[in-house]
Amino acid sequence: MSRLLLVEAEASDRLVLKSRLSEQGYRVVSVETGAKGIVEARSGEFDIMVVSAEGRGGVDGCEVCRRVKAIPELVHVPIIIYSTGKAGAEMADDAYAAGADAFVAKGQMNHIHLVLEAQLRHQARCREALDQSRILERENQRLETQQRHMVDIGNVDLEETNRAVLLRELACGRPDGVMVVDSAGHVQNADRGALELMGRSVIGQALGKAAPATGLEAFVRDARATSRDGFRFEVSQRKDRAQRNLMAAVVPVTRNESSGQALRVVLLLDLGKRKVAEEMLRAHEPGIPRQQLAELLDAAQSLYTLEALTGKGETTANLREQVKKFITRQSPALISGPRGSGKRHVANVLHYSGQSTGPILSLRCGSQSSDELELELFGYAKGSFDGAIVDHPGLMLLAQDGTLLLEDVDHLSKALQARIAKAMTDRQLFRKGGRQPERFEVRLVATTHLTPDELEDPSISDPTFAKLLHGRSIVVPALADRREDLPMFVEFFLERFGPLHKVSEVSDEASWVLAHHDWPGNVAEMESSLEEACSLAAGRPIQVEHLPAHLRQLVADMPSQDIIPSQAPSEALDYSGLPAMTIPGMAALEEQRPWDIGEEDPISLEHYEMKALLRALDSCGGDKLAAARLLKVGKSTLYRKLKRFGIS
Repeated sequence: MSRLLLVEAEASDRLVLKSRLSEQGYRVVSVETGAKGIVEARSGEFDIMVVSAEGRGGVDGCEVCRRVKAIPELVHVPIIIYSTGKAGAEMADDAYAAGADAFVAKGQMNHIHLVLEAQLRHQARCREALDQSRILERENQRLETQQRHMVDIGNVDLEETNRAVLLRELACGRPDGVMVVDSAGHVQNADRGALELMGRSVIGQALGKAAPATGLEAFVRDARATSRDGFRFEVSQRKDRAQRNLMAAVVPVTRNESSGQALRVVLLLDLGKRKVAEEMLRAHEPGIPRQQLAELLDAAQSLYTLEALTGKGETTANLREQVKKFITRQSPALISGPRGSGKRHVANVLHYSGQSTGPILSLRCGSQSSDELELELFGYAKGSFDGAIVDHPGLMLLAQDGTLLLEDVDHLSKALQARIAKAMTDRQLFRKGGRQPERFEVRLVATTHLTPDELEDPSISDPTFAKLLHGRSIVVPALADRREDLPMFVEFFLERFGPLHKVSEVSDEASWVLAHHDWPGNVAEMESSLEEACSLAAGRPIQVEHLPAHLRQLVADMPSQDIIPSQAPSEALDYSGLPAMTIPGMAALEEQRPWDIGEEDPISLEHYEMKALLRALDSCGGDKLAAARLLKVGKSTLYRKLKRFGIS
């Protein structure tokens, strides 16, 4: 059953469409705003998204599509934008320009289930092609490993024959880009490397248009039954790519049974990179020289210190104390925190601030199958399975005297967790197909978006693995809990991205928006927002219009009531000419209301915001829902602000 994310602002339309799609056999998760849709898309694993073009909260359907498609792990999820209003050709153009896979107008809503089925069929075909490309990639990785093994033999003299062998192995190594092409010569899919080599718009293009007058399209089309390689061609410079000399190899893929369409996998090699590699081999220097490696290590150790944990607030100070306790230890550590909060950054601080002499190697546990992860971690022996032509050490051995970082460790199977726990306890492991144990010394650091208690749930973790990490956790707070540190984060990212675009300051209005956004995407969201703002500002101070759309909406949602400092009673009325006596109502005048702002109050936006909350609650008789409507904010936002200021 396919998981579907529905984004619809109107409650009635959302209920009807959710019921209809559920009857069609989809597991539907529905949200009412585009912002929630983006957050839900990040946290859930959905097969397809259906988004209303008429969004609320400043994030319309096109903006939702644009931001979701910008997330690498979600770029292949089909997004259908629909409109229940008077949708014209212009709205359809905007939807497709935002990256939508399909647009359904009001008159076509009765057939939306057919559009969904077509998109899912197309997605299934792409997955089949990607599976084939992964098989090829694993084979290329084995060849690359063999080449690396040969290069690391030592400081022996390389005869001309041996050098030629090494160069051939290098040429057969991991490709710089992979494309999936159909029988008509159109690019169905491409990885990041191919997008860089051929241009960002290559997906959906014919090869004849992507590489005109090169003969590439005919070369790929003629590979019907057997693989072909060795085709050299040159792509000219365009807006989205540089001029490059490339070599292509083509592997025909088994015909798809459902569509009957034959696919071809095109492997691209950048000959410029190969030339550099050849020069390195001739110089007998396989990789970065040792003296440069030492300089890079010194730079990393000076960068990833406790002071690199940005912030001076109490929450950040507590985080710094947690990290400090683990720096001098070599015991396993668990770093938990919401997505985008900077867990990888904390792991780097742990590694480079400690005494480790080895490298820090990471593995994303949700990126591969359990069998693939096992091979990556423990390695395999020559001949242990078809294609194992050389011995391959796993990350546990390669990270000797260093740190092994397991990202999103909650995605590991319990069986693999148990094997990792046993290896870490015994300090030895067996490769796949290996007969002798191999000893190793490595520190295990794991990250998760779950809380430590949630990770220890028996349905998620093996008991021995949970015991290994129990009581050894570092909790990274959400950015919303570090509001006192927001100015420092803004300054940090401004110093990082500003010089490239000649931007050195943020306007007061933009600073207010950055200070009052809830940052559900945490540090990662602020980083991307400031990077985008610096790019758009281009030599000018960052203004509100340079911020992403969901941040600009904060200005539109600002309360319309102005907060005016109250006059002191002595300025409002003059009682100097009256005899000394008790004046009725004088005590009331002299008593300042909680929301009044006097000269003794600090000049602070947060202080004024607290006063506005008090005034709204008083005006509405304590009705929090009415106060939220008066201030034009959501109910949850109001409750969060009341909690932050301690207002009950």
